[in-house]
Amino acid sequence: MTATPTAGCPDQWDADLPLTDGGVAHLRPSSPADADAIRAKHGRLSAKTLYLRYFSTVSTVSHQQAEIHRGSHGCSTAR
Repeated sequence: MTATPTAGCPDQWDADLPLTDGGVAHLRPSSPADADAIRAKHGRLSAKTLYLRYFSTVSTVSHQQAEIHRGSHGCSTAR
């Protein structure tokens, strides 16, 4: 699987990590294009898992929770 680079992020923030089963996991910063996938993932989590993630009862993931704060970690292309 080839991952799409995250625009505006330094290349050193992308990493291919070897897995114990011989596979490779590609890690990269999230982007605004990932918001729908983040919401979908949270929709598949149990109530307990969501509670442990957010330390409160969560029934749906808000736009704010799924929003990517790109400027806070230096990947903003508009400065």
